[in-house]
Amino acid sequence: MREILLTFSAYHDQVGYAQGMNDILSRFLYVMGSEAETYWCFKTYMEKIRNDFMEEGLTRKIDLVRMLMKEMDPALLRHLEVVDLGNLFFCHRWLLLGFKR
Repeated sequence: MREILLTFSAYHDQVGYAQGMNDILSRFLYVMGSEAETYWCFKTYMEKIRNDFMEEGLTRKIDLVRMLMKEMDPALLRHLEVVDLGNLFFCHRWLLLGFKR
C-alpha cells in the first residue's frame, strides 16, 4: 500500500496524500491482489473523487453536515459549538468514507 500511495502522491501533487486514502486503497488491494492493477484502479477512482480530498470538497461536505444537523438535531449542533467543535473538522474521516459508499 505504501508504494502505491507514494506513487500516486508523486504523480498527483495537487491532491497528494490525505487521510482516508489508505482505507479506499486497501479495498482495491484486497480485491485485485496485484499492486499494478490496484494502482490503476485506485488512480482512476481518485480522478473521479479527487475533489473530496481537497479543501473545497471537504468544506462543502462539512457545510452539508452542518445543514443536516441544524434540521435534525439543533441541540447537538449548539452543544458542539459551545464546546468549540462547531467547525465539525472531527468529521473529516467519516465524511471521506461515508460519502463514497
